[in-house]
Amino acid sequence: MDRQPISGASRIHIPRHANHSARDAKVDIRFAKVDIAPPKNLPKHSPIPVWVVYALEAGADPNVKKPVSWMLMTTAPVNTFKDAAKRVIWYTRRWGIDEYHRILKIGCRIENRQLETADRITTCLGIDMVMGYRVFLLTMLSRVAPDAPFMAFK
Repeated sequence: MDRQPISGASRIHIPRHANHSARDAKVDIRFAKVDIAPPKNLPKHSPIPVWVVYALEAGADPNVKKPVSWMLMTTAPVNTFKDAAKRVIWYTRRWGIDEYHRILKIGCRIENRQLETADRITTCLGIDMVMGYRVFLLTMLSRVAPDAPFMAFK
């Protein structure tokens, strides 16, 4: 991917995580369509077409411990810089999705449920997903506005 031309630059937001502060990063974006060959033990299968998007933070602040260097593979077509930048934005949402699922798994303990019918599971999951979203929302709002009064989160 280093040999691909830079198709453009984009500014992305990196949310606060663990010991890293939230920040904005300017990334150079390259993309290309590639074919993944089938395994050698399945020679009759066709190659799988995928698009690779490479986002690299050039000229990062020296205080940044891990500059952005993302190699993303997708089956969603990437034919323009706008498409590639959109896939990078999608990837920035990964942290929120991971956090939401962590809340469902650990906070709501959905894996410990022992419900015997699909109706019970569906009902319980519906309630857990609403509760999980509320906890997720409070978590995200507390990161964005840690000094805001609690009543502002209603």
